[in-house]
Amino acid sequence: MRVKAFTLALSMVPALVIATDHNNVDANRPLRFEDASTIAFGERTFEFGVNAMIGRRNQPVYGLGTEFKYGVGVDQEFGLGIESESADGFRNNLGHLEVRYLRQLRRDTEGAPALAIGIQFATPYGNQGGDPEFGLRGIASHYVGNYNWLHFNADVTFGNNEPRLGFLFGLSRPLGYPRDFSQTLVMEAGLEQDENRQWNAIAGIGIRQQLSPRAVIDYGVLLQGMGQSEKQSVALKFGYGVSF
Repeated sequence: MRVKAFTLALSMVPALVIATDHNNVDANRPLRFEDASTIAFGERTFEFGVNAMIGRRNQPVYGLGTEFKYGVGVDQEFGLGIESESADGFRNNLGHLEVRYLRQLRRDTEGAPALAIGIQFATPYGNQGGDPEFGLRGIASHYVGNYNWLHFNADVTFGNNEPRLGFLFGLSRPLGYPRDFSQTLVMEAGLEQDENRQWNAIAGIGIRQQLSPRAVIDYGVLLQGMGQSEKQSVALKFGYGVSF
C-alpha cells in the first residue's frame, strides 16, 4: 500500500510543480480534451498554435490561435484567447474571441478521479459573422497505473439553436519514463453534435514535448466528422506554450 501511494504521489509531481509541462494536457494542445489540472496561482502562460484542416470536398482551411492564461487563485485559472481560420489566405477570415475560466474541484486520489469544471464564452468576429456561444465542460482525470492517466470531458454548448453535447475520452502516457521524462503521448476519441444536432465521431493522436522547464511544443493529427462522408476532415496541428 505504501509503495502504491508513493508511486501515485510521484506521478502527480510534474503536474503540480510545473504548469507548462508536457504531462499537463491543455485543450487544443494538440487535441481537444484536457486534464483536470490548472496552472499555479500567480503563474502566467502564453500558448500559440497553427493548424491545417483538409476535407474531402473542400479546399484546405488554415487556422491559428493564441491564448493567455493566468492563475487567478489556488486551483483556478482565467484564459483569454483568439482563434482565426480561413481558406483563402485570411482575406475572408472567420474566428472568435474566447474568455475561459477553469476551476479544479478536487485532486486525484487512489479511489476517485480529479474533477474540474470549465466555463467558456466565445463571440465571433470576421466577415462571416455568427452568434455568441456559452459552454460548460466537466472534466475527470484518474491515474490508472504504469504512469497512465485516463480523462473524460463532457461538454454542453449553448448558442442560437438547441444545446449541443460532446463527449471525449482521452489517454496520456509519458514516453520513456523513468529513463526519460520529456515526452507524453496523448490520444482521444469521442462524439460531438454539430449545429444541426447530428453526431460526429472524432479521434486523434499527438505528442507533447518538453523543450525547457517552462516551454513545451505539441503536434498531432485529428480526424473529424467520421461517419459523415461530406464532413470528414483531417487536421494537422502544431503548438508552443511557455510560462513566465
